[in-house]
Amino acid sequence: MTDNTTQAAELVQLAQRKNCILQVGHVERFNPVFKYLETAAPEPRFIETHRLSPILPARPTSVSCSI
Repeated sequence: MTDNTTQAAELVQLAQRKNCILQVGHVERFNPVFKYLETAAPEPRFIETHRLSPILPARPTSVSCSI
């Protein structure tokens, strides 16, 4: 999200001032399915993914808070 800790601190302060939640978008890293896949397919050659959500479009075009 930023190149250094100074920029990160500024971003945190800005989010706080704007009353926004600041989160890095790599939440799939913590998805329990990926722990399983590490053992089921330790050296994959090809990975294909599809976003499945009943409430979100395939690619969100807006965010809840603009800075």
